[in-house]
Order: sequence, then C-alpha cells, then structure tokens
Amino acid sequence: MDILKISYNNLNAISKISEVLRDIVNEDTLIVCIGSDRVLADSLAPMIGSILEKSTIRNKIFGVLGDSIHALNLEQKIQAIKNNYPNSNIIAIDACISKISDKGTIIISNKPVKPGLGVDKKLLEVGDYSIVGIIGRNKYDIYDTSDPELILDLADVISKSLISILLEKEERMIV
Repeated sequence: MDILKISYNNLNAISKISEVLRDIVNEDTLIVCIGSDRVLADSLAPMIGSILEKSTIRNKIFGVLGDSIHALNLEQKIQAIKNNYPNSNIIAIDACISKISDKGTIIISNKPVKPGLGVDKKLLEVGDYSIVGIIGRNKYDIYDTSDPELILDLADVISKSLISILLEKEERMIV
C-alpha cells in the first residue's frame, strides 16, 4: 500500500517524506539502493546511496555508484545482506516507470520494491518498505529520453529526506 505519493518539486516534499519516514526508520534500518550506475535511467538509487554514504548518518547503506546492486548481482547481494543483518528493517530504493503524468513522483510504500518490473524482468522483491522515484513512462522512454536533471532532483529530495530523519533519530538516541 502506498503511504505517500508526492512530486519532487512540491515545496513541502522533503518535510512530508521525512514525516512519513519518522515512523519507519530506526538505528537498525538498512538502506538498499537498487539500480545500475551504467545506465542513466537506472542510476537514481545508486546516486542516492552515494549521497547517503558520504553523509554522517550511521545506518548501513548498500548499492552505491561503483558498487551497485543490479539485476546481475541482486540475489547474491540481498542474500548476503540478510545473512549479515537478519532482523533489520530494510528500505529499498529504486527508479520506476509509470504514466507520464506521474513522472517526478516519489512514492513510499509499506511493501517491497519489485526491481525490473518496468523492463519486463522478474527479479527478487526487496525490502520491508520501498521508496521509488518515477523517471519515465515506459522502458523505451527511460533509455531514449532520460532526464539527468530530473534524476538529480529526485536523488536530492530523497537523500535529504532520509538524512534529515536519520540524523534526527540519532540525536534522540544520544540524549
């Protein structure tokens, strides 16, 4: 079920996303970013992973530029994560395709992400929760007309939202 659906350019996007994430994340939450850094359209999540990894948050981040989690290594990487962190809450992040009117929308759901669905691949579902950024309307659109600025803007909003709430949670633990 979708918990939140909001456009990245909504002036309140970061605060609304952070508000929803407040009830989802904790110090044991793992962030798993799915996508390939070899294809612009699929680089949204690894870009977010890299931004998060460079921040001061303490949560574990998987799937970054240069070490991405994608169709060819998904099952192996997810199995390793589950073996090493068996009881952790997982938020999976991925790029997504949908109707053209949804382009630029960020969706947070209390269900796993289904990587590859938009390009007709049946891959392992990942996460207890998912965050997806809609980057195009079909598999041809994303490869032919990927908008780097849209992908950067989506990555910016999603990463700022996560960093904001994760740092807030860390501060509460210290007090």
